[in-house]
Formats: sequence, C-alpha cells, structure tokens
Amino acid sequence: ELKKNTIWLYRLILTFTFLGALYAVLILIIPYSIVAQLVYPTILLSFPCLLFVGLYRLKSNYRPAQKFTLALLLFILGGITT
Repeated sequence: ELKKNTIWLYRLILTFTFLGALYAVLILIIPYSIVAQLVYPTILLSFPCLLFVGLYRLKSNYRPAQKFTLALLLFILGGITT
C-alpha cells in the first residue's frame, strides 16, 4: 500500500534495503573496517527515515503502523541505552 500511495517513501525504503544487501556482499570481499565506515552513516540515516515512514502511516490510520513504530522506537531506545 505504501508503494501505491507514496512512491517516494517506498523508493527510499527500497534504497536502504538494497544498501544493506550490498554491504552484506561487500563484507565478504573487502575488510570489515572499510564496510563499517559505509554502514554507520547509512544506519544513522535509515532509522529516522523508517521512523518518519511509521509515523506518516500511523497518521494515515494504517493499523500495522502502530506496532511497527512502537517496535522501532523501542529498538532505537535499546540501542541508545546500551
């Protein structure tokens, strides 16, 4: 449904998905320290984008977005506290 209503949000999430898959392949080819320098900025960009998408869909009364947004918030909070 996200793809149908807001194609730019769908493409943004798809981009982060492809980057994650690319990093998984790159880690087999090049050293971890180099891949980590690419992964960390991507993570710092992807979490706020995913949170925005969850809140956007929550505002449009998409029920599964409640659980997704809550789970993502708790995941980020757990990562910050440890």
